Amino acid sequence: MPNMKYASERDAKATLATYWTSASLPVDPVKIARDMGVRVVLAQLGEDISGMIVKRPDEDATIYVDVDDSPKRQRFTVAHELGHYVERADDRGQLSYVDRRGGPWSLRELYANEFAGHLLMPADAFTRQWAEQRSLVSVANHFGVSQDAAEVRRRRLGLQ
Repeated sequence: MPNMKYASERDAKATLATYWTSASLPVDPVKIARDMGVRVVLAQLGEDISGMIVKRPDEDATIYVDVDDSPKRQRFTVAHELGHYVERADDRGQLSYVDRRGGPWSLRELYANEFAGHLLMPADAFTRQWAEQRSLVSVANHFGVSQDAAEVRRRRLGLQ
């Protein structure tokens, strides 16, 4: 996977340009998924799984999100699973990822996390919001993400 950081940013921007033509925030990853032909299902996934995506030949992809997670966590999980879907765009016959809490990381997992950050917190909008607020709580609420996700995004963008 050549230069994961730039590929995830490029792909998230293209996804937003195609499926989120509204300038409004927060971005709705469930609407984007549905517009892409991906089903989103809340399910009891157990304590160690936050989400998964399954795509079988001749079927639409389905993202499963743990019903017990907070709405902000669910939003990030949907965006993360969409990252897997987009990253594997050339291999749509079959696809399956299970995201375990605290599980092993791979380049595909890093790509999906970066994609989710770019999708839910576009760099320009995040930078403007950070300059205006300088409050992690306010910025996280503005984008509908957890404070942890906003902090990671702030660091990734090099904002002080």
